[in-house]
Amino acid sequence: MINQVIAAILVIQYHQNRMPIPDKMTLLMKIYWFFSISTTMYAILISMIYWGVLFKQDNNVIDLNNILIHGTNSLLLVIDIFIVKHRSNVSQFIWPLFCGIAYLILLTWFYTVVLGGFNRRGQNYIYPILNWNDKPLQAFYAAIGVTVSGAIIHTIIVFLQNVRVFIHKKLYHQKYKFVSNSNSSTRNDLAQIEAQYDKGEAPFILTY
Repeated sequence: MINQVIAAILVIQYHQNRMPIPDKMTLLMKIYWFFSISTTMYAILISMIYWGVLFKQDNNVIDLNNILIHGTNSLLLVIDIFIVKHRSNVSQFIWPLFCGIAYLILLTWFYTVVLGGFNRRGQNYIYPILNWNDKPLQAFYAAIGVTVSGAIIHTIIVFLQNVRVFIHKKLYHQKYKFVSNSNSSTRNDLAQIEAQYDKGEAPFILTY
């Protein structure tokens, strides 16, 4: 939700000509980049884990709530990968990794073990595979597995973004206008900024 609100603000500012194309990313752009990379990876990962493992284990039913939370959100973000001029690189997996560690510590462990919290069914865990009270070893292995799976999914997302950019460059040959993350004195050099974008060091193209 936070990511979508920030994205809406950036788009509105740009189309109302209140946000000239800067030669360096603003703080709001950096926040958007951070949340965009993290939410895209985890939305897809959570959907895969939920429908592949948790749905049967927790005796869930296919209802509107499950579809919206564990399906629609991921579908929209997958569409975003192919239509939004956004870019990342493999090394930026450190960002969603940070979010994942915070989630595991604060919510699945601190909430259930330290505070004694329960899920909506009154069970002392958020998800069955993260039952730190009764099956701590299983929860630890699950956390490791989620981390590795997240790295793989993030890499696939970067690959799909590269494919999208490659196809677009083959179809259209106009000059790009970029937002650079560089502090170099040559940051206004279009060729350098384009190279940064190709390596995922500039987050997105504001216009073609």
